[in-house]
Amino acid sequence: MLFMSRCTAFCFLAVAMTSCATAAVIVNSALPITKVVRVRLIRAAEDNGTNVANAFGSGSTKAYIEDQIDRIWAQAGIDIEFDTETPIYNSAFALRGNNGSGTRPQSDFNLIRNGAAAAGLTSTNANTLNMIMVDVVPGFAPLGNLSSAGLASLGGNGITGYAGDTLLTYNNGRDVIASVMAHEIGHNLGLQHTANSLANLMSPGGSTEQLSSSQIATALSSRFVFNLPPPLPGDYNGDNLVGVADYTVWRDGLGTPAEIGSYDEWASNYGDVRSTAVPEPAACALACVMALVGISRQSRAGIRRHPAAADAVG
Repeated sequence: MLFMSRCTAFCFLAVAMTSCATAAVIVNSALPITKVVRVRLIRAAEDNGTNVANAFGSGSTKAYIEDQIDRIWAQAGIDIEFDTETPIYNSAFALRGNNGSGTRPQSDFNLIRNGAAAAGLTSTNANTLNMIMVDVVPGFAPLGNLSSAGLASLGGNGITGYAGDTLLTYNNGRDVIASVMAHEIGHNLGLQHTANSLANLMSPGGSTEQLSSSQIATALSSRFVFNLPPPLPGDYNGDNLVGVADYTVWRDGLGTPAEIGSYDEWASNYGDVRSTAVPEPAACALACVMALVGISRQSRAGIRRHPAAADAVG
């Protein structure tokens, strides 16, 4: 099944700043975080390793985009956990394809995904989603620096994405990237498009990143969703490692409403590390091999709102 997704308005001119609200991340209240989805970012590059595709930037830029994706999926009680490693995929074909300024064939999606797997770059965990960042997403012509786009397997493992240079430089632009990639994760978790122009993450032309209760139920049934383990004793900052930073959190909270844990708990667990989550049995039981895997694509492009009909594929 092939279908297209929303192209959401995004402004960059000072005189049009009021319409930049369309780029802000708008979500429902978060649910208690009890589940986790793991994602591995892979960046395509030229054959010689140069001209590496954008991902989420680094430092505070990367943290902001990942936090916004987390905010979106917190509506479902899901934490999106990105691998600490981001490998480089040296393949000019994966990076931009062979179509020059024309539209890249959607069939390139499987070639990119399979090539990354053959190169040993995808996760060794079959239930970790692989998000491959490229310069030209299959199904799209080359896009500008004020655009972000993606193509994903519907209910399967795999996303190709693009993040324009300029979008990485300010928060509204980073919101665009977060929205597109959260949308693509939704497709991997089994979510299809809603009707056009709704206040919903999965709506073509949608105005917000909200999720419905039925969408949440569908996502939670995905084989890519795992139970979040109980808190690691002594891990007071939630980084899955009991270390000096946790002592600081405990000490700074003493005698305040934020007081947490105890010195004895921290000291007795110092050095403990948690690296894996516990699979959700019900979700794992739903894993299946499908003869046909649907593919969906999403684009949030700069400057103006494009009609949904302009993004339709027969």
